[in-house]
Amino acid sequence: MGTQAVFNVLMGRYAVLTGEFADLMLGYYGATLGERDPAVVKAAGEHGKKPPITCRPADLLKPEWDELRAQALLAKGDGTDEDVLTYAMFPQVAAKFFASRGEGPRNLGKAPAPAKAAEPAPAAAAATPANGNGNGNGHANGHWPIRGPVSYEVKIRDRSHKVTVTPV
Repeated sequence: MGTQAVFNVLMGRYAVLTGEFADLMLGYYGATLGERDPAVVKAAGEHGKKPPITCRPADLLKPEWDELRAQALLAKGDGTDEDVLTYAMFPQVAAKFFASRGEGPRNLGKAPAPAKAAEPAPAAAAATPANGNGNGNGHANGHWPIRGPVSYEVKIRDRSHKVTVTPV
């Protein structure tokens, strides 16, 4: 709609139509809330080279679930709805996925670096009160406090909410 509005301003009212706007005017996105201008519907039909429809757009789709299920089974899927949807969305990789999923998840990225040993908190941070260091952010020197919960008051529009975060 935004692109169509820009076209209307730049090139004249409905002088150029986007494909999506034409489909909207022809009924391919379903019924519109308001009346459609017959002249715009005619222009949309000429642009899209297809007729307007008045039925539910999904009624024009051919049923394909059973065919997709058969194809997923041929690709070694187990026939569940999940496998049919996986095959429908990713037909080129579904067979490889179905064949190897019994091996469990794979890490396709780099192996994580070994974790560094945690550094002890500086003496000043250990003495910091549980509510923070007075700067309102609930932590001292970039580290969360070690003891006690931290409470915040969060305001969203006109309502205040008390949130308490307890360290693990």
